[in-house]
Amino acid sequence: MFRLRYTALVVALLPTIASASIFGPDARTEALAGAGINATHAAAAFYNPALTALGGQHSAILLPAISLSAQDADSFVDSIDDFQRLNEQLQQDPTNPNLILEWKAALLGLDGNQVSADGDIGGAFIIPTELVAVTISASASAEAIAIGQVDEDDFVGIPDPDNLVSNAQGLGVLVQEFGVSLARQFALDSGHHVAIGVTPKLQYIDTYAYAATVNNWDSDDWKDSRYRTQSNGFNLDVGVAYTLNNGLRFGLAGRNLVKQSVTTSDEAIAPLTLEVAPSWSAGAHYQSEWFALSAEAELTPTKRFAEFEQKTQFVKVGVAFEAADWLELRGGYKSDLENTLQDMWTGGFGINIASTVVFDLFAGYGSDEQYAAGGNFQINF
Repeated sequence: MFRLRYTALVVALLPTIASASIFGPDARTEALAGAGINATHAAAAFYNPALTALGGQHSAILLPAISLSAQDADSFVDSIDDFQRLNEQLQQDPTNPNLILEWKAALLGLDGNQVSADGDIGGAFIIPTELVAVTISASASAEAIAIGQVDEDDFVGIPDPDNLVSNAQGLGVLVQEFGVSLARQFALDSGHHVAIGVTPKLQYIDTYAYAATVNNWDSDDWKDSRYRTQSNGFNLDVGVAYTLNNGLRFGLAGRNLVKQSVTTSDEAIAPLTLEVAPSWSAGAHYQSEWFALSAEAELTPTKRFAEFEQKTQFVKVGVAFEAADWLELRGGYKSDLENTLQDMWTGGFGINIASTVVFDLFAGYGSDEQYAAGGNFQINF
């Protein structure tokens, strides 16, 4: 059985998967750098459940809401495919000097080569009542990273394409949530309003830990049950929002207040402990007739795996302009205070048809060829 112990190189892949997916499913919010304080009542269940109460007596359906991001600066997938093609050729022609040189160059190019991707998809249905706003929501967040580790023994003597030590390793996480948000807004004597919300939810967590020699690497093998572990349980999100009558709003949100720990499979890589821990964020939002400004900070750093110290802690700023009655333009910037992940610029737009049908798109860019994009469709009634 092929098995690795985690090494310094495995630690190198943790920064990319050090936090839960850095993008949520709502394209409008993510265009504003993910500052959840500005989330609409339709998308608020994914960020701050208190905001689901701000839609009055209007129902809404948000479906689908999708975001995707990826980073493949070294063309990992193509590099693996190219090496495996050369490896097969070398099996047929093991003494060809030109082929051996090309094979060695391709193998060396895999050392530290990595690819990462994450995605979120969600949907929500808001049902306002006289007592509380009820939101039924579902979401799935997936992350994956793979990295190559080349062993110098494969370069000693005549290459043996059938018995390589060099390998590629991969980690993946899938978190699925099904929740019901309950929120209510209260009017104060000052004319201000305070909203309180809570989301009890079921949480299903799958982890994937896969490794293989570079000549046998197959991304389809990730799905094999030998490399997967599963866990499920109850969790809880809470939120509060305080709205002044001058366009200012302040918010506080707590997510995953029940800590969860899941150990990865030890079939191919020494087991790691994934942590889904409580996180808190605070934000401020200003809204005028044609302009909106949002800022939010994560109050607690996020540590993804117990065995390593990598953490993330983002601050986010977003701005939106109403270019027309039916068009809103948006931009944002997010920065990791822990310097684990790269800063990102975001932007997007929303089209609003008669305040009934809403279509949003966003895109993001960070250094080292990190890209993100997403969109959602919403109906208000």
